[in-house]
Amino acid sequence: MSFFNIFNSGSSASFELDSRWHPIRSLSDWEEAKKTSYEKKVLVFKHSTGCHVSRMVIKNFQNEMQQQDCTEAQFYYLDLLEYRSVSNQIASDMKVIHQSPQLLVIENGVCTENSSHQAISLSLV
Repeated sequence: MSFFNIFNSGSSASFELDSRWHPIRSLSDWEEAKKTSYEKKVLVFKHSTGCHVSRMVIKNFQNEMQQQDCTEAQFYYLDLLEYRSVSNQIASDMKVIHQSPQLLVIENGVCTENSSHQAISLSLV
């Protein structure tokens, strides 16, 4: 069983996150992710749980994760509807325009890559 089921809100197709995801639920979680970025790349997936496009993109991204052994990065997940203030802080800290879905690649406390929608890919790592 993974951390949590992200598609249980009325969807008939349930999809669970891989156990490699670390949830960001607070500003202290976000600070910990930034600190980790000094040790290895951090990927933050900002997901809108109410958006079918975001559901499709995270499912495709996770399929890509399962096909590749990506050990040089740590994966973080943010439910931006539930934790909007944290999402806003991430956008401010990383100097990126908020989008959803969005993937940020963070190294040494700086966002080095970001993409949204169908451009989200593990190839950004």
